[in-house]
Amino acid sequence: MITCLTCRRRHLKCDGLSPVCSQCRKSNRDCLSPTKRISFRDGMNPSINQPGSLEYGGRDVAFAKDQTWISVPSNLSFVDETNDIASDYEADTTTWKFESESDAAIIGNHIFDQDGSFPEDAGTILSAPSVESYQTPLQHHLLGLSSPSTTQGLLNESSWLLAHRQSPCSAEEAYLLRHFSSTLCRWLDVCDKDSRFGSDLVRRAPSAPLLLNACLAVAARHLSKFGRCNSELADHYHEKAVQMLLAMLNEEDLDRHIETILPSTVILRLFEQLSSNVPVHDLQRHLLGGSVFINSRTEYALSGGLTQAAFWVFVLQDVQFSLAYQRPLKMQTLPFSLEFRQRWQYENGGSEQSLIHRAIWILVETIQYCFGTHEAVAELELSDGLAEWESLTSEKFRPFYHEPGDAETFGTLWYTQSSHIIAVQHICMAKILLLSKRASHSRMGIGHGKTLRETQSQITQYTDVLFGSALSTDEAVPRFFACHAACTMSSWITSPGLQQRVLELLQATEQNNGWPWGYIVERLAEDWETEVLPRKASGPQA
Repeated sequence: MITCLTCRRRHLKCDGLSPVCSQCRKSNRDCLSPTKRISFRDGMNPSINQPGSLEYGGRDVAFAKDQTWISVPSNLSFVDETNDIASDYEADTTTWKFESESDAAIIGNHIFDQDGSFPEDAGTILSAPSVESYQTPLQHHLLGLSSPSTTQGLLNESSWLLAHRQSPCSAEEAYLLRHFSSTLCRWLDVCDKDSRFGSDLVRRAPSAPLLLNACLAVAARHLSKFGRCNSELADHYHEKAVQMLLAMLNEEDLDRHIETILPSTVILRLFEQLSSNVPVHDLQRHLLGGSVFINSRTEYALSGGLTQAAFWVFVLQDVQFSLAYQRPLKMQTLPFSLEFRQRWQYENGGSEQSLIHRAIWILVETIQYCFGTHEAVAELELSDGLAEWESLTSEKFRPFYHEPGDAETFGTLWYTQSSHIIAVQHICMAKILLLSKRASHSRMGIGHGKTLRETQSQITQYTDVLFGSALSTDEAVPRFFACHAACTMSSWITSPGLQQRVLELLQATEQNNGWPWGYIVERLAEDWETEVLPRKASGPQA
């Protein structure tokens, strides 16, 4: 069947009716027929003999004995393009369809609102305008042009925009991947100016099964916190991702896959964090697994791209666990410290991205010093690092509004970027840990009380900035950090009013962002001998 050129350009199935096919008749378009194919008689004599020869007009498929041949160079090769050319004259009979059962039914089974209704934002996935019934002004103009070559070129350039093709994801996968891209990537990219998780990783995920299933698992787990997805679906994708990860780890050349393995590991660690309602449930499997990769090569921290972005996400996750349970970090910090110092030493002041990383690393070294490890940096070196960071960032990271707090409320601090909040919070936490460490080593006797009061006053000032900046933003990650910090420094928050503000922050972070803080809220309230006040319900946030 010969299909018309108009249907080929529009990627429609043509019935080949003449003189106008059904598709062109319905859309009132010109039905452009292709040029007639040249037919060759099967079995014609391939020889080129002049009339009068004995073989002239014969149907023998063999060449004549007196056939003259030209010499062919040995490096000459012949390419058979018959199939490629023939495919241009055949209609595309493939139609867009879901891979298995109806994806609308899949989403209906797994993704829903609390009242059982279908989410408004998921509905758009299952509906799309009909290409056959819609004609853009550009198409109408192009089909009216007199030049076939111009028409064909412009239509081919835009045809993929309107064509119904097989999607690389099912509707369910697309819905979850979109949630990962719009919400959870903001958590992972908070300290990355290039937003590599939101750009590079999401773009690669549909064609990378391990990345895709890791993204789907954490997205489903996060949505299940708000009753918008079944928790079993999250476990299903998580199990698939783990199986793929284990299979990839059995391969010899891991470096070839590290840009897939390391980002997948930190995404699966986020899955663990969202799934651990009580500390005993946090098995830290992906945190421990990530530390194996991180500790094996310092190059990952400096390699650039998605691998380097995943390294810093892992560092933040390691810090979060350490602050929550007051334990040393899983990663071996000394080799990285040597690499970072050598690089930062030659930077003239350092880029904004570099200064953010330096702030995080200062807290990393402070945690190792305060929570006990053989590779800890000396206190004097930590103090020098803090002073140098503050001198380099006195203007760049200053809030554009700062109103100090009081005994009942934390201060209000507004920053231009969430990454600036993260950097300042890490510096404040490093100072709090050092002050607390010094206070624990101070000698008893006359003057000890004064030392403790001075320490309390200094810690209160840094606490005001740390928690005030978290409460002054709607961004999730600064609030997460403040909640983890509260687990370590709760004994220095003595005001009942400020204690309630911290409890409210923990409750709000669980209610709006899905982070499981219920157990910590109960433990803090018990430690502070205070009552947990009920909080007014509000919708989920990013």
